[in-house]
Amino acid sequence: MEWQILRRFPIGRFLCKNPRGLEQWRWVPYGMPWLSQIFEQAVIYLYGRNVKTGEWGLGGTGFLFGYPSDMKGPNHIYAVTNWHVAVSGSFSSIRLCSRSGRDFIELEPHDWIYLSRQDDLALVDITDLLDPDRDDVTVLDAHMAVDQEYADQAKIGFGDDVFMLGMFANSPGDQRNAPVARFGNIARLPSDDALIAQETGAETPCYLIDMRSRTGFSGSPVFVYRTVTSDLRPLTDGGPISISGENTMLNLLGVHCGQYPERFEAKRTEATGDPISEGDHLQGPSAMNVVIPAWRIFDVLDHPDLKAIRMERDARRAKGLKRGHQN
Repeated sequence: MEWQILRRFPIGRFLCKNPRGLEQWRWVPYGMPWLSQIFEQAVIYLYGRNVKTGEWGLGGTGFLFGYPSDMKGPNHIYAVTNWHVAVSGSFSSIRLCSRSGRDFIELEPHDWIYLSRQDDLALVDITDLLDPDRDDVTVLDAHMAVDQEYADQAKIGFGDDVFMLGMFANSPGDQRNAPVARFGNIARLPSDDALIAQETGAETPCYLIDMRSRTGFSGSPVFVYRTVTSDLRPLTDGGPISISGENTMLNLLGVHCGQYPERFEAKRTEATGDPISEGDHLQGPSAMNVVIPAWRIFDVLDHPDLKAIRMERDARRAKGLKRGHQN
């Protein structure tokens, strides 16, 4: 019988420790983890309709986020993106992954909730707008979001691997969303001593991420991960690599909201026509991206309007449970 190779990994020999504490040398696969299709289905696209022509225009990216119900039932489900996409940019309507290529969930800028002059975030409750029979969606659970306590405990820091999923605006997908992944590393942690200006006018602590990006990725979910051998602390401490999973992770780090521009001086060899002359200074995107910490999503979730919707829905669910018990 001939074996078929399904996936290749680099292989390295590492001193390992099992959950019982036994240490031994083992050959361990390492490298970038395979990303399940469920990640694609968590991504949404934001569109806006041209009032004059009625045509849809591409705006940016977002994702679905689940917040626990007080009734211990299904999560309340929110669409998360940037304020500058859904509100100020008027790209307010949502396109989900769908089995049937369904139309948009049409929303207006005023449907989205945000905190005035705070982080570049906007949320809308779409729990009752999803159709489980037609929508192929994955909801990122709130427990997946990195909070400050977990970031400190896991010692998230310089060099940790990250990836984001977002819209490739040149080819977003005709019938289904077709997001692409970009990969990078943490360059700086959020700091109260080095605030980042956002399009809302606010200056807040944010992650800086060394990662390629482009138009269409605003609002993308950014994940931090460690594989079995990507955590170098045991090696620098002279200790073994643990294979019990204690030094692995995959969590929602935050929300991509922008990138710093770079200025370039045009050279004669780069000029392709009259619009560009030698010595002109051009501006283009750099690889330094701004990511709003995931724990800031919860600040928006505490907005009175969103809390009122959750309370009303939980009350309806409670009445439904009582009727069920009576029957």
